[in-house]
Amino acid sequence: MLAVGGWDKKVVIYNTDADVGTKIMTLHRNGWVSAVSFSRNGQILAVGGWDCAALVYQVATGTEICNIIFNGNWVSSLSFTPDGSHLAVGGWGESTRKAAVYDIVTGDEVFVLNREDDVLAVAYSMQ
Repeated sequence: MLAVGGWDKKVVIYNTDADVGTKIMTLHRNGWVSAVSFSRNGQILAVGGWDCAALVYQVATGTEICNIIFNGNWVSSLSFTPDGSHLAVGGWGESTRKAAVYDIVTGDEVFVLNREDDVLAVAYSMQ
């Protein structure tokens, strides 16, 4: 599967098993989409954007699992932990620049790393 998002405030999920991508579903957002990430098993999708939130969805149904509020920061990057239980979120705002890790069930922030520069990318090692 491939998830694509952008200025239209939508994320479209495509099946890429065939030569031509077949649209599976469309998810709508309140702001521009700037980051998407699948969990390692492909069952969960995180979508982040300029609405200062990361939404976590169950791919099979399109059901929202969690809405992570990123404290006034635009979301620039997302990465799941190898077991899919937590989500790293990177971004920036007018007063803070940070990377944080959230529990995807509760939305609770479990770790935060404040930085002086904008956070444009985060990634978890799969080991």
